[in-house]
Amino acid sequence: MADIWNVDWYSRNSQRLFPISSAATGRDATDSISFPQDLVVDLNITASFDYDPEDFYLPYLDVYQNGVIIAVGYEASLIAAVDIPYSTTLPQSYRFSSSAGDVTGAMTVFSLRNVQQQTPAGRWLFNLEDTRIEPCQVNIMPKGVSSITVRTAIGDTDPLTGNIVLLMGTNTYWAGNASGGTLRLDVYDVEEFVICSNCPPSSIPITSFNGVSTTDGNFNIIASTCVEPEATDTGLKLNDQCSEPQCGSQEYQTLAEAIRVIEREHNALTKLAERLEQNMQSFRDVMLASKLSDIACQASTTTTP
Repeated sequence: MADIWNVDWYSRNSQRLFPISSAATGRDATDSISFPQDLVVDLNITASFDYDPEDFYLPYLDVYQNGVIIAVGYEASLIAAVDIPYSTTLPQSYRFSSSAGDVTGAMTVFSLRNVQQQTPAGRWLFNLEDTRIEPCQVNIMPKGVSSITVRTAIGDTDPLTGNIVLLMGTNTYWAGNASGGTLRLDVYDVEEFVICSNCPPSSIPITSFNGVSTTDGNFNIIASTCVEPEATDTGLKLNDQCSEPQCGSQEYQTLAEAIRVIEREHNALTKLAERLEQNMQSFRDVMLASKLSDIACQASTTTTP
């Protein structure tokens, strides 16, 4: 009994070489294998006007132990390579882009069954005319800015897309010419800072210390004999070196020995005080006993009625 196929878009494409052109053979450069029909079932590419939609193709197919790699190329250049592990749940779509960002696309992988069963391991190379992508799958778009990335001292931000608004900051002015398609950034060097309306209060810079200002915007902190400045992440730390102990190793040893002598003398005095207290207690006991021995006993008188 013949297999029953669902007549949806992916199932139909898995039975033909689509998105490879119908005029292409799908055979590799050595004419040893054919590109698996059920591997790629959909492919959409967006490129700039510099690209010819008829020169995109699949230049190689890597089959290795853990999965496959499908390459997308243009003429003699590699656009991107999509890695699909065997453990992936399919069908699955994969997005890709060129290093310059002028080519983007999405590839839908339907099944790896025929690759595992029929395609030997290794890298299989294909010529342009054998795996040419259908030109209707390539959308040529005018050149433009696809995204803006802001680079700061701590790294790059995520790409900004869509409608982007450039705000004027301190001492800056953006001048745009809609008809000419130009954007100019002016930076003003003035003594009194221009504070923009959209800047937060924390962005106001320090202009003076105790009424003392500077001509170039830089304040030089000169340390004295005892003060040592130390830079921190968010400020400046002043260390007072004169308040720290100035004794050296020899002085510390002499002081430690003197303290040990005092401790020994204190222990000796404590023991003497304890012995003296014991002797005083013995003396009091003897004195009390001698006084009791000097008192005569009184005879008891009994009266008979």
